[in-house]
Amino acid sequence: MHLIKDIPMVITQGQYTAEEFIQKKIELLKDEVEPFFAVDLEDVCNKHIRWITSMPRVKPHYAVKCNDDVNVIKLLAYLGAGFDCASKGEMKKVMDLGVSADRIIYANPCKQSSYIRYAEEC
Repeated sequence: MHLIKDIPMVITQGQYTAEEFIQKKIELLKDEVEPFFAVDLEDVCNKHIRWITSMPRVKPHYAVKCNDDVNVIKLLAYLGAGFDCASKGEMKKVMDLGVSADRIIYANPCKQSSYIRYAEEC
């Protein structure tokens, strides 16, 4: 799995705090209408490590519906996290990144029969 591939990204390597970077981006794009997404992947990594260190017997499962950004999912997959998927699309997105089905929980309380069949086939 390539952790970062073909995705527009800015790596600041300590030049700015996350807040400073976001503020600079807002100022730069003040006349634009397109949204942008900013994530501190180091913070995501540190929080995952803190979780598994503090509760080693509890396997975290990231709720993809909270943020389905491919970089966040790739990083968490690389770190060994499990995934909480609520739709067929979320399952497909996670599995397309090389995550095996045994690391995915299908956790939508209103499951369509076609989605259950899809999950079973994985």
